[in-house]
Amino acid sequence: MIRIIRFLLPLLGAFALACVDGLQPVPFQGIAGGVVYRGTVPDSTEWVRLGAFEQVPQTVIQFLTFSAISDPLPTAADSVPYLLGLETGLYRWLPIVWKEPGVPIPDGLRVLGVAMQAIPELLGGELDENHERNLLFVGMLGMIDPPRSEALSAVANSQSAGIRTMMITGDHPLTARRIAQDLGISKNERILTGQELNRLSAEELETVIEEVSVYARVSPEHKLDIVEALQKKGHIVAMTGDGVNDAPALRKSDIGVAMGINGTDVSKEAADMVLLDDNFATIVNAIEEGRAIYDNVRKFIKYTMTSNAGEIYAMLFAPFLGMPLPLSALQILWINLVTDGLPGLALSLERAEENTMRRPPHSPKESILARGMGRHILWVGLLMGLVSLGVGLWGWMSGNPYWQTMVFTTLTLSQMGHALAIRSEHTSLFKQGLFSNRALVGAVFLTFVLQMLVIYWRPLQAIFDTLPLPPLELAISFVLSLTVFLAVEVEKWFKRRQMKTLPNQEIPASGHLSLDL
Repeated sequence: MIRIIRFLLPLLGAFALACVDGLQPVPFQGIAGGVVYRGTVPDSTEWVRLGAFEQVPQTVIQFLTFSAISDPLPTAADSVPYLLGLETGLYRWLPIVWKEPGVPIPDGLRVLGVAMQAIPELLGGELDENHERNLLFVGMLGMIDPPRSEALSAVANSQSAGIRTMMITGDHPLTARRIAQDLGISKNERILTGQELNRLSAEELETVIEEVSVYARVSPEHKLDIVEALQKKGHIVAMTGDGVNDAPALRKSDIGVAMGINGTDVSKEAADMVLLDDNFATIVNAIEEGRAIYDNVRKFIKYTMTSNAGEIYAMLFAPFLGMPLPLSALQILWINLVTDGLPGLALSLERAEENTMRRPPHSPKESILARGMGRHILWVGLLMGLVSLGVGLWGWMSGNPYWQTMVFTTLTLSQMGHALAIRSEHTSLFKQGLFSNRALVGAVFLTFVLQMLVIYWRPLQAIFDTLPLPPLELAISFVLSLTVFLAVEVEKWFKRRQMKTLPNQEIPASGHLSLDL
C-alpha cells in the first residue's frame, strides 16, 4: 500500500484543489511522465496533472507565491485525501523550496509535481496542447511505495542462488538508487538512465550490462534492449511487468512474469506465468520449488536406471560364469513393478535440500545424466549386479538350493538401500534423518513386506518360483544388500570432503531477474 510520508503543497494550491469537485483520472492522456485528473468547479472544468517532478515545470508558466507554512492546517490537509482518493495516511506540511532538477531527494521519495488549469465551459472544457502548456504549478507530492518485508530476504536468497536481480524502473535515478541499496540489488552506485541508454550502442550496452543493475527513467524500448543484451551474453532472463508497454519485453525474455493483481490483460497474455499475489518473494520461492522438483526427477531416473542396470549385469554375466539364469521373467517383472515403482514415486516427494538455493543454476542445455549421474548409474549398477550374482555364484557352486531366491532377495533389498542413500546428492542419510521422508520409509517397508510374502507365502512361491529362505541365507542376503547403501554413503562422503577443500568463491550469476517497478 502506498504510504504518503511527506506532502509539500502551497496553502493557496491546497484550497484551490479542495474546491475541485469529483476528480477522476482521465485515461490515455499523452503527457509524458504524468497522469491527468479531471474535475469541475463553477462554470469551468478543472484539469489537474500529476507527473514526474522534473518534467512538470516544463509546461508551467505561472507559479504561486506564498509564505512558508510549517504547522498543520486541518482544512488544507482534508484536501489531500480528497485529491488522491485515500482515506488514511500520514501528512506533514513543510515549507516548499524551489530547487533545480537533479537535487538529491531525501529518503528515496517519489516526488510528483502537481499543476492545474481551469478551462471555461465556453471553450468546451477540454484539454488541448496549448492549455497543456499553460498550467499553474500547485506544489509537490512526496510519496513512497515501501518494499515488502520479505523482499530483502528474497533478493538475498536469489543472489546466493546465483541469480542476479536487476531493477528497471521509470522512477527518478535517486529514488531507484535508494530502493536498490535498501534491497541489496546494487553493489555500487552506478545507474543508467534512459537518456544514457540512448547514447549507447548495442555492443556498448552488452559491455556495461554486467556492471550495472539499476536502470531509471527508462522507456519500453530500453527494457527490450536490456533483455536482448543479457541474452546475447548467454544469460537466462526472467522479466517482470504489469503494463501494456511491458508486453514486448515480457515476450522476448526467457520467462515473462506478469502481475496478477495490478497487471493488464495484455501483459498477462504476453507473459509465461502470472503472479497471483504480485510478490517478488513468490518468484524466489517458485525457483526453489522448481529446483527441488528437477532434483527429484533426477533422483527418480537415477534410482530406476541403476536398478535396471543391476538386473542387466546379473543376467548378462551369469552365462559367462556357466550359471543358469539367476532370475525368472516373473521375478524381473516383480522388481520392475513393485521394487522400482513404490520407492521411486516416494522419492518425488523429497523436500528441497539445504543447499538448493546456495548453488548456481545449471545450464538448460545439460544432459539429464550430467554432473556424474551417468557414472553413478554405471558403477552402482555394476556393484549391485555383482553383489547379487556373487551370492548366487557361491550358492550355486556349493549346491545350495536357495541360491536363485537369494539372488532375487539380495537384488531387491539392494535397491531399497540405494533408494534411501540417494535422497541427497551430498548429505548423509544419518544427518537427514530416516523419517524426514515418511513416504519413502513407508514404501521401503511395504516393499520389504511384499518381498517376504513372495518368499514365504506358499501361493506366491508357486507363482514366482521361490523357496522359503532359512534364517542364515536370509541374513546373508540382507547383509550383502547393505553393500550398495554403504558404497553410496562413502561416495557422498568424498563429495562433501571435496566441497570443503574447494576455496569459498562467490557464486557467479548465470540467471537474471529483471524487476519492472
